[in-house]
Amino acid sequence: MGSKKLKALAIKGSCGIDVFDKSEFTNTTKCAWDELKNSSGTQSLANFGTPALADYSSQLGFFPVKNFTDGVYEHVDMLNGDAQDSNFNLRNISCFACPIHCTKIGKIRKGKYNGTIGDTVEYESIGLLGGNIEVNNLEGMTYLNCLCDRLGLDSISAGNVLGFAAEAFEKGIIPSKYKNETIKFGDVPAFVSLLKKIAAREGIGDILAEGVKIISEKWENNTESIAVHVKGLELPAWGPRGSAGMGLAYMTGDRGGCHQRGYPIAYEQGAPTPYPIDKPLLPLSTEGKGKILAWDQNFIAAVYCMVFCDFTRTGMSPETYAKLLSSALGKDISVDDLYIIGERVWNLIRMYNIREGLTSAEDKLPEKLKNPLPSGPYAGHCFSEEDQLTMLQDYYTERGWDKNGIPTPEKLKDLGIDEDCISPFK
Repeated sequence: MGSKKLKALAIKGSCGIDVFDKSEFTNTTKCAWDELKNSSGTQSLANFGTPALADYSSQLGFFPVKNFTDGVYEHVDMLNGDAQDSNFNLRNISCFACPIHCTKIGKIRKGKYNGTIGDTVEYESIGLLGGNIEVNNLEGMTYLNCLCDRLGLDSISAGNVLGFAAEAFEKGIIPSKYKNETIKFGDVPAFVSLLKKIAAREGIGDILAEGVKIISEKWENNTESIAVHVKGLELPAWGPRGSAGMGLAYMTGDRGGCHQRGYPIAYEQGAPTPYPIDKPLLPLSTEGKGKILAWDQNFIAAVYCMVFCDFTRTGMSPETYAKLLSSALGKDISVDDLYIIGERVWNLIRMYNIREGLTSAEDKLPEKLKNPLPSGPYAGHCFSEEDQLTMLQDYYTERGWDKNGIPTPEKLKDLGIDEDCISPFK
């Protein structure tokens, strides 16, 4: 749509939307609600929302600090779920009838930005607008997050751009025409000014609005070495140097470095796998990561096809998703069928990306993440190019793609994909 300059589609229907078996669909919906309500994952989200993940991430060395220089943030307790609950949150809010009510509405109660109303600063925003730019006070981070919302800026990409600019300024590799700018880690007023310039594309904001990939290509002067992105998309707040699976998820992401295209960290940290395994999936081992990631990507894609919230996966079983779809369509859909639906999605989008010029050379982690982690339980570790290639080939093989990451004719035929995109359920 973007390449065609298409802004929206307006559709007006004449029929209502119905499901095949209302009784079964309603009963399964009630079961799904109960599963979510009673799951431990839901309870954590209900209490603090995603900010509850901040401590966990920092303890394991995943938290982005100073433009992904480190993975442990000493001030995380000033920004986490407890800090927000005590100093910002006013009440819970949720989508209609949802048992999770994962977000909160709150108000900045002191300091320069006193009185600003906003919602929860989610984990990703804590990472990128907190640790990644070394903002260690709740009020400053919260205001930056609210400002991104009001300016229509993505807080993940924005936080990456600010961290990139601050490091470039600190190292003296920012172009000379911007030397009069003051861009320092931890300087909230300076970051507020930069966000406004980015939104208005004024001065330095005009180039910063392009994202770190394009900025680094235009600035040169070795700035590509500090640009943290995959395929042009800035990374979220899960540093992958302590997680082989997460690194592979970023490398193979259809739209680049995205945490919503696979989250194998959970399985590496001990969550039950969806299929039997002979031995644990160790975080720093490259073994078995292709299989678990392909499964995770396929299942998530199927869930997204049904337009479910990401957080339903914290409590709903795969069988419940399948039952809901079965009762809605009037077809017997199994968990294996959901996996195939997701696999078709991944193969179709891979073929689309290849048609548009993607090659396996872009399935890689950024240069900066080749530097070892300086602290945390995985201190001294990073994934070498050899590690990355090993995981990639394992992943390609698991998917039935060739060594260049191109789906083979046999795989496409097995999935019922031809020139007319024939569905296996036709």
